[in-house]
Amino acid sequence: MNHREAEIKKTPDEDGDRISALPDAILCHILSFLPPKHAATTTILSTRWKYLFSSLPNLDLNDSFFFRPPDHIDAQCFLNFVYRLLLLRKPPHVNRFRLTFYERYDNSHLIAWIRSLVSCNVKELHIDVRVHEFGMFPSIDIFTCKTLVDLTLKGEYIILQVPNSVCLPNVKVLDLSYLIFNDDDSIRRVFSGCPSLEELKLFFCRLKSVQRLDISSPSLKSLVFHGYAAGGYLVKDLKSLVTAHLSVELTLNQKEADSLRYGCYVTNLVNAISGSVKLLYLSGQTLELQLETGGVNGWKLLDLLQSAPNLEVLDFTEVMKASSGVASAFCGSPLFCVSHTIGVWLCFSFDVIRQQLNHVSGHFIDDLSFLHFGTSSEVLDHLSGGSSELVGRRHLCSIPATTVSDIAASAIILSSEIAPGVSIGEDSVVYDSCISGGIQIGSLSIVVGVNVPIVNDGAPKEPFRFMLPDRHCLWEVPLVGCTGRVIVYCGLHDNPKNSLSRGGTFCGKPWEKVLDDLGIQETDLWSSTISQEKCLWNAKIFPILSYFEMLHVATWLMGLSDQINGRLLLLWKKSERVSLEELHKSIDFSQMCFGSGNHQADLAAGIVKACLNFGLLGRNLSQLCEEILEKEASGVEMCKDFLALCPNLLAQNSKILPKSRAYQVQVDLLRACSEETAACELEHKVWAAVAEETALAVRYGLKECFTESSNRIFSKESQIINIEGLLDKSLRSRTAKVELPVRVDFVGGWSDTPPWSLERAGCVLNMAITLDGSLPIGTIIDMTTTTGVSISDDAGNQLFIEDVTHIATPFDSNDPFRLVKSALLVTGIVHDKILMSMGLKIRTWANVPRGSGLGTSSILAAAVVKGLLQITDGDESNQNVARLVLVLEQLMGTGGGWQDQIGGLYPGIKFTTSFPGVPLRLQVVPLLASPQLVRELQQRLLVVFTGQAVGVLANLASQLDLAIYRSP
Repeated sequence: MNHREAEIKKTPDEDGDRISALPDAILCHILSFLPPKHAATTTILSTRWKYLFSSLPNLDLNDSFFFRPPDHIDAQCFLNFVYRLLLLRKPPHVNRFRLTFYERYDNSHLIAWIRSLVSCNVKELHIDVRVHEFGMFPSIDIFTCKTLVDLTLKGEYIILQVPNSVCLPNVKVLDLSYLIFNDDDSIRRVFSGCPSLEELKLFFCRLKSVQRLDISSPSLKSLVFHGYAAGGYLVKDLKSLVTAHLSVELTLNQKEADSLRYGCYVTNLVNAISGSVKLLYLSGQTLELQLETGGVNGWKLLDLLQSAPNLEVLDFTEVMKASSGVASAFCGSPLFCVSHTIGVWLCFSFDVIRQQLNHVSGHFIDDLSFLHFGTSSEVLDHLSGGSSELVGRRHLCSIPATTVSDIAASAIILSSEIAPGVSIGEDSVVYDSCISGGIQIGSLSIVVGVNVPIVNDGAPKEPFRFMLPDRHCLWEVPLVGCTGRVIVYCGLHDNPKNSLSRGGTFCGKPWEKVLDDLGIQETDLWSSTISQEKCLWNAKIFPILSYFEMLHVATWLMGLSDQINGRLLLLWKKSERVSLEELHKSIDFSQMCFGSGNHQADLAAGIVKACLNFGLLGRNLSQLCEEILEKEASGVEMCKDFLALCPNLLAQNSKILPKSRAYQVQVDLLRACSEETAACELEHKVWAAVAEETALAVRYGLKECFTESSNRIFSKESQIINIEGLLDKSLRSRTAKVELPVRVDFVGGWSDTPPWSLERAGCVLNMAITLDGSLPIGTIIDMTTTTGVSISDDAGNQLFIEDVTHIATPFDSNDPFRLVKSALLVTGIVHDKILMSMGLKIRTWANVPRGSGLGTSSILAAAVVKGLLQITDGDESNQNVARLVLVLEQLMGTGGGWQDQIGGLYPGIKFTTSFPGVPLRLQVVPLLASPQLVRELQQRLLVVFTGQAVGVLANLASQLDLAIYRSP
């Protein structure tokens, strides 16, 4: 062996497995990053690795790891694996053990595993049983484990067997989901046996015979309760509770039995928990129960605020995002008026959790004296940010011409009347206000509930002028026992709870500078005996004077007049003044809501009058009438005056104004005047007009073709004389067969439906699909030598019509053949001479469950129309057929649109747009799918009928109502 050979030769240790030589602790740490199934396979590497997996401190076991094709789990293999794993463990300690299983195992196995884990001093135990009707959960050993810190038990409604003695001294986190409690005492024993419990989650646990749910834990800091209402609640000793998430629903039986009683239980639960928490999250269902039991909408929530001395955040975010019904009820409540009238101005950055989403949430401070939604800057960011295109910047407002005012395009004016001579800057919000001439509002400012009189009481020689600087808030508040209103103002980013020593500001300037500039002493604002920190919240700074005196003082306090004005300083010192804290304890809520309601009613009345006199009735008069009727004394009389203007509407705009819209305006006003009978009678004219307008938009003169059948009479003799010799004999044996797919709608539904599509563009994305590899909808139409029309369907219904000229609308809604009859009308065949000596035999089928939501009815109509046009050499193009079916839907009384027939007539995926006008234009753009997408769809797309029929007519009616009411 030479020197080079000796140099490169390695010893056995040097050439060995260096990873295997690492300490057990490091190897176990490496294995912990692998999925349990893969980590277990390392046991076959060598003797060194054989027992390492069983030594892991954290184990996550799932019997789905032992899945065996085609559709079962090897249960015995999983049992052997678990037993071997637990028996071979070397160290006695288990940090975390997660067990999930889908197969049914005998309780004896679960008991043995749990006992083994308890003996290993397990700290975190998570057991998830995914087996229906598993029975009793063997939990005796679990509830006496003294080392447990985190316990999670989940099941498919398994009965939880709670022992008589529960001893879990170290458990801080308890998560119980989809379990069944047998009695009240079992729940009480769980809580009493967890003296260190800090986090509790109860998720849809069924209270089998529980009459009252007791929640008591002095150490509890976080509570999450999602589930159905109990028959009462006892909440006590939650002095440490900081956060609570509540989502309580009623079962169907509870709703039918006594929803109000259970709603009261839930309300009591919310109020009891809110007594100690700082953060409270309420779901849509929970808030709905609050509103239902609140008498006047929303006032129960005010009771909640008064009972929550520590509450800082009340979150309704999910309510507003997911529950439109609750949101609409909430937005119409006095609480909403309060929140926006006294809340927006107090939109400051308090010491609360800043919301990461620009959605609605409620913030509270101190004695819950007020409520608002987001900070001021959050409100403005939301209205001018990424979702600004969704914001209606002018709603229920009166705004002067651009030549006599200066209102920025980005300013948002809601429920407000703006006089000429007013200036409003960029991105500002004006709500529920009446602004007279001479007022200037800067950019990024918020004005709420301000009503500046038109004429100054002092009758000055020059017009009064007032300016609100950029990034400021201005609002008015009525006080109990005070005839006037107090004007309040501050900077957009002022935090009223920030003290002088912590950088507190007023109107954007430090307090030290404010006091120095104005010549005010601290003793003028704060009593020398005050125990609280000095801040804007308790500063007696807002004077109670005559209206224009308050505006003059406001200009001075905001630093816009002479820095030291002796006259205004003296006026301010001599006046009665209030702080924000005092103001919120004295707000006259009833006067605030009453004044706001009257103000909005007057605005709505002005808009309705202008709409009737000058416009084309493009507003939602039904909604406007609701606002007008808020004036109980004169609201109905105002609506009657508007109703008297209706007869002249069509006469003034007969060439432009659709009849359906004119009729609907009268219906809305009749209902506002409580003339329901007359409104119902006129409503038939609305839908008849929609059908007529649809027919006109689809094809000129088509309506006349529908109605001629009742006026034409042909004798047998004339038929023979006129038709003999005119027909090609080949027609006598002609047959047309049309088969079509169904459609899946992706997006854009309802935008295709008249009257929406007659006035606005509609856009739909859908796809044609076969079912079980075949075209499920079709028709066969044969020419016959005998006259008359024979119709049959796949349900066994049959009908023979001897004289097709007698087919006329309207059709009975229960007529099974109205679809085919309507097809005969829209194609004009009922008046075609071809049927004078020949007949038709029409057979239809639809191998699709009724109410499946796949567009069956309209696609079948398309098949029949296309077949009729084929057999008579008509225009059978897909676009013509689609438009004719749109008219057919109106004749049938179903009121559908064009997207279903488009989905069935055109293959594949397509994006279709309709353009309003006469005629209505349709543009179908096929979307070419890649071969990979086609394969994926063919392999993965599964259409399952649940048996729950889609309420097409009900859904359609609600959408048509929105369109006919001109709702956005």
